[in-house]
Amino acid sequence: MKYAAQVRLNGKDHGPLWTKPFRVEITNVVKPSENILEIDVANPWPNRIVGDSRLPPERRYPHTNIVYNQDTPLAESGLLGPVWLQVIEAMGR
Repeated sequence: MKYAAQVRLNGKDHGPLWTKPFRVEITNVVKPSENILEIDVANPWPNRIVGDSRLPPERRYPHTNIVYNQDTPLAESGLLGPVWLQVIEAMGR
C-alpha cells in the first residue's frame, strides 16, 4: 500500500492508515478464531482523473486543472504485498 487505507477487524474501526509502518493494534479485538478483517485501500487521485478521462464529460466526477489523459499510465495501487499478523508477547506474562 502506498497511499491510504481504512482497517476494520470484527467490525471495530482502527482508523485510517496513511504513513508507515501501516500497523494497527488489535489485541483487544482479535478473537481465537473466525475473525473478519476488512481493508479498504484508496485509489490515488491521478488514477481517478485518468479513469474519468475515459468517460463522457457528463459522467466525469473530478473537476480539476490537473491534466492527465486516457493514455497516461495508471499508478500501481491497491493492497500491495502481503498482509500479516505479528504476535508480540508482553513482558511479564
